[in-house]
Amino acid sequence: MVLRAIVFAIALLASSGAFAERKVALLIGNARYSTAASSLRNPLNDVAVMRKTLAGAQFEVDIVENGSLDQMSAALDRFEEKARGAEIGLIYYSGHGVEIGGENYLVPIDAELPSDRRVKYEAIAMADVLSRLDGVTKLKLVLLDACRDNPFLDTMKKLATKGIGSKGLARVETSGSNMLIGYATAPGEVARDGDGDNSPYAAALARHLVAPGLEIESALRAVTRDVREATGGGQTPFKTGSIYETVLLGPAITEQLDTPAYEKEQESGFSGQQALPVDPCRDAATHWGEVKSSEDKTLIGEHVRLFGDCAFVGLAKHRIAVLETKEANLALQQNEALAKKELQAELLRLNCEPGSLDGLWGRQSATALDRFLRAYGNHLGGVDRGNLSAVLSKARSIAPKACPAFCKADQRLVGGICQQVAHTRKIDRPAGKPTRKKEGSGGSIGFGSQGNCKIFNGQRICQTP
Repeated sequence: MVLRAIVFAIALLASSGAFAERKVALLIGNARYSTAASSLRNPLNDVAVMRKTLAGAQFEVDIVENGSLDQMSAALDRFEEKARGAEIGLIYYSGHGVEIGGENYLVPIDAELPSDRRVKYEAIAMADVLSRLDGVTKLKLVLLDACRDNPFLDTMKKLATKGIGSKGLARVETSGSNMLIGYATAPGEVARDGDGDNSPYAAALARHLVAPGLEIESALRAVTRDVREATGGGQTPFKTGSIYETVLLGPAITEQLDTPAYEKEQESGFSGQQALPVDPCRDAATHWGEVKSSEDKTLIGEHVRLFGDCAFVGLAKHRIAVLETKEANLALQQNEALAKKELQAELLRLNCEPGSLDGLWGRQSATALDRFLRAYGNHLGGVDRGNLSAVLSKARSIAPKACPAFCKADQRLVGGICQQVAHTRKIDRPAGKPTRKKEGSGGSIGFGSQGNCKIFNGQRICQTP
């Protein structure tokens, strides 16, 4: 009982903020656009309910209501600085968005967008929004309730030769880890502003995003379910990106929130005392698929750390063993090449002529080693002559004596030095000598006026004294 009480106390301290993560959020709601046809009813209400929801979960919340291009840009600049080093960073946008050539843009209230070429100058590129979360360490979350029926596309001149815009936003894949992008509806589809006080997407986010014990991806799945039910299947939220840790935006245990989200969960019978179970192996297959071909054993080890009780941990450990074997073999090869180079240097010191000191064991190095072994083999004792490192160690202990000179075929050793052998001097004989017959030749060779050598049957025969 005492141990259980201690564990509960520690958990309570963690949930009450003693060990709280720093969580920051930027909420942008654009409703009053420059033309009445493009104005929206609910974005400011959406921002209000999201602000209350997140503030109750200890988020530091900044908001922008009806932001111009300059105001949205300045708010993103400030948020980027604020988010640096935070564990969790969230950007929520409610308003108009457009897609041009596969790129998504958030539309400020002062945008006119007379042509598709003006979009990049009058709207905020989605890539710029995502980059503002680079300094966040654990979870980067972007939620876009921005796929509403877009009147700008009806009046916008299509000047670009490709990439004509469509209603709805394009799917954006994130290259970085620990980032999720949630969309109010599917790519190219139109989301609803809502008949009530909030859009269907914002209302579902308020119910589930910070629910006690509910990790973020489970929360987004609950949001999708609620939106589909609220719209009769006409709107289906989706997400891109992936995370490899269990992240909760709300409390992990019994802490209660003073937000509509929590109150509605209580009314529906959900008890904040009960944390929803989280499958620790849910993302194991995705993570293993991304790292299994890596040559970096640190990445594979991260899979073992995160998913140590899941299906792929055996494969991960085997992969680590394979990489360690490859590393050991590479180190052995490098050590062997170094030993060869050093042995070449010793053979050169001993005047054994190994050739280039390059660690490449060619014919000349092998010949030099052979000469060394013939000259100094008795000094090697029981050393394995095939072990170059052992031979090198012995070679270093031998005083610098010259290897026996190795002479070429037309040289001979004289006083320890190879000298060129002189060609036999031609001996002249008087002319008129009688012809001699070579035994077994079947013929005779004439000498005399033709000199003292003749070619017979392909052989050079010379007269001797």
